[in-house]
Amino acid sequence: MKYDHFFFNDPTKWEHIWAYRPLPQHGENFPLLIQNAGYARWKPCASFSRKASTEFYVEYVCAGNVELTQNGNEYLINPHEIYLLRKGSEHYYRTGPAGFVVKRFAQIGGTSVDYYLRSLGLWGKEHIRPAQPRRFERLLKQATTLLSHSIDDQEHPEVTIQLSCLAYQFLLELSRTNQSTVPPMIDKALTFIHENLHRSLTRQEICDAVGISAAYFSRVFNQYMTCSPVTYFLEQKFNWTAQLLKTTSLSIKEISDRAGFESPLYFSAQFKKHFGVSPKQYREYEHFHTVRQSSPDFRPCE
Repeated sequence: MKYDHFFFNDPTKWEHIWAYRPLPQHGENFPLLIQNAGYARWKPCASFSRKASTEFYVEYVCAGNVELTQNGNEYLINPHEIYLLRKGSEHYYRTGPAGFVVKRFAQIGGTSVDYYLRSLGLWGKEHIRPAQPRRFERLLKQATTLLSHSIDDQEHPEVTIQLSCLAYQFLLELSRTNQSTVPPMIDKALTFIHENLHRSLTRQEICDAVGISAAYFSRVFNQYMTCSPVTYFLEQKFNWTAQLLKTTSLSIKEISDRAGFESPLYFSAQFKKHFGVSPKQYREYEHFHTVRQSSPDFRPCE
């Protein structure tokens, strides 16, 4: 069997995909197998749709966000969250209000994939907020690495077995996190934060939106997210402005206004405090190094 590499690049998106292609004499005799994996960066207006999908995909948002509509259900998928593109479904997804998305993904197939999805309670799941998202990011990186370093199954016979084991591990981890996702109050807070990155939020405003006392909320938020609510908000806000600098031609003043800062000078000072460089320097650096994104070694989630 062989492993192919595809690179797609158009005005709204670029994607690196490594795919498993069975040779005719081998067929597909693994109950579970990662059949392709990769990573992508989507810009504003990027979208994709399938009708009566015959495949099962797992997609992990590293940065930015995605608006997903699947079988009539609508979701906003934020950083460190997972969405499942279900077999037999009609789905449409596009870049969310952040204006960009960086993601990793994998297609899991095999002769018994439907059985395992049902038995592990994942058949009807579409959106998961894992308590330990980095674990899933590492698994997706492993899948990409295995596929990208393989040319032919006859030279690397162990790779297909490793891809099968990785598929089992991924579904088991998904099943486990599905039973221990973040509490509803944290879920509500995360949604509120990501819908208000254009504002200057305080801890009390977030608590008021959730409807719980500040002291208790902060303790629970720290337990699950390993940082304070305001720290999380600022991290997401500055990541958003950084991506606007990378992927749009908006002026620094326009980005400052869009993100709700008092003035471009204040925005620049806070941005430099967060990233160590000014917005202007950051944009120039990213523009200079854009050519790296066409390299197979580029890893957008690292």
